[in-house]
Amino acid sequence: MAALNGNVLGFAFLVLGADLVPGAKFVEKMTGLKDWIHGADWVLTGEGRSDSQTLYGKLPRYVAEIARDAGTEAVLISGSFGPGSEKLLSYFSACFSIVDRPAALEECMERAEILLYECTRNIVRSIVRAQNQNLQMSN
Repeated sequence: MAALNGNVLGFAFLVLGADLVPGAKFVEKMTGLKDWIHGADWVLTGEGRSDSQTLYGKLPRYVAEIARDAGTEAVLISGSFGPGSEKLLSYFSACFSIVDRPAALEECMERAEILLYECTRNIVRSIVRAQNQNLQMSN
């Protein structure tokens, strides 16, 4: 019902003269995302479930494109991966699921905060170690 109401409301706004704007571009405009990414070495982005649909107008792909244009590496963090997720690697340097072991959806939802924290911590530790090794090799 909520989705139906959202569509009806959206249609009503269009009838009243509103513009239809892709959500990813709206988020970028409202947050200054391009400026943030252009000043970064790495970008971590994510969504609840990633699959081939992620490549069609969703924010993570848009983030990856901005990052590529800026010469910045993009990493995708997802709750889970579905069909076609192998295609994501053409846009992201790496893709990670936060789930650390087989578990029911309910358990994953209950543990989402800690799972996301641990996954992100491990990714950042890997990036820092790799950068430190590169610095040591260049000295």
